[in-house]
Amino acid sequence: MSPPTEKGIRETLRTGTDVVMLNHQDEKGRVIDGRTGKVRRTGSVPLDYDAWTVYEGLAVGLVGGGGGAVVDAYRLTDLKRAWQFKLPAGSSVDAVRPCGPKRVCVVADPPSGVDTYVHAVDMISGKEAWKMTAPSGMIDVGWYVVDGRLVFGEENWGSIGEASLIDTNGKVLRSGDGGATSVLCTDGGGRAAMQKIRPGGSGTWQVQVGHLGSGDITDAVDVGAEQPAAVALTGDSLVVLSAGADAHVRAYRVTLK
Repeated sequence: MSPPTEKGIRETLRTGTDVVMLNHQDEKGRVIDGRTGKVRRTGSVPLDYDAWTVYEGLAVGLVGGGGGAVVDAYRLTDLKRAWQFKLPAGSSVDAVRPCGPKRVCVVADPPSGVDTYVHAVDMISGKEAWKMTAPSGMIDVGWYVVDGRLVFGEENWGSIGEASLIDTNGKVLRSGDGGATSVLCTDGGGRAAMQKIRPGGSGTWQVQVGHLGSGDITDAVDVGAEQPAAVALTGDSLVVLSAGADAHVRAYRVTLK
């Protein structure tokens, strides 16, 4: 038995029809019509292929080759640079991802290496819109944009651990409960399935469903001594695929308080 998809968190971001390819050897970017497969334009796009994204008509990423902390944005219409965002000298960039309407976020470590920061950059002006400090000890900072909010925390193979809820202006709406809760999937309708260890040190895993907008949440149910292999929200049901030798599927009716 295997899950139908590796990544269950559905982002609510607008997408276009263009496909962008980078060639790190010749630093060329190619804009391809996703409907026909034809190359529409080619130009110099010297971005680091490990830290870039395409969103809102721009290819945005860390400038490759120089080792500096500079993020450039290139228009897909002509592959010319639209703006440049500079971080403190000596910073290292870990990730570049969309984080809201007309916003892209840059995860960066300053030269001190003490804290990790998330910088939200306005995609029109290239100016910083807001900045926040990631929780101490969080290794892979990540988020998903769901219904106008960020499910924010530690990226873990498509789920978000130490999960918090942040609006797209950087305000923390609900902080994580001591890092105990992980968000496993969403349904595109504002609901999220979560898992945690039952309080009290029993070693039993629990799942529950909450609504990102209202804060309503179901009671938690026990699902065993191992983390679920997969979960899915469909209709009014939470479907759980258990792990271990005695794998089985259970469906729970979702009733928000």
